[in-house]
Amino acid sequence: MTKSRVVYVSTLFVAMLGWSSAGAQQAAHVLPKVEKVTVNAPVTLTDNGDTWTLDNGIVKAAINKSNSHMTSLVFHGTNTMGPGGIWEQTPSGQVTQSLTLDPATNGGDRAEVALKGVNGRMDIEVRYAMERGSSGIYT
Repeated sequence: MTKSRVVYVSTLFVAMLGWSSAGAQQAAHVLPKVEKVTVNAPVTLTDNGDTWTLDNGIVKAAINKSNSHMTSLVFHGTNTMGPGGIWEQTPSGQVTQSLTLDPATNGGDRAEVALKGVNGRMDIEVRYAMERGSSGIYT
């Protein structure tokens, strides 16, 4: 077990120095190119009653307003989430929902929503934010 770790570290060290064998060069040519996303659509926020939907043309996320769970995260038309989107602690009791950054007031550059509540004796606040041109959502 120890010998394989030493070989691995040695191979990594050689690769970091730029020296490589023919096999390593061949593997490097097989890697796919990842193109930079250039979508620059404005962020939109839709209030669906029980949920908010944040969308910027790259990513679309649905947030449950009663418990802060992200119910879907769609990346270029593909839902990347299975069941889940649950934080370790979620606001409960009287949950206050607020729109903290409205994309209608900033030219569609950014949206942010917040949910505040209590879990046991802890105050909980969960925020979700999305920016124009970003391929993710900030929490």
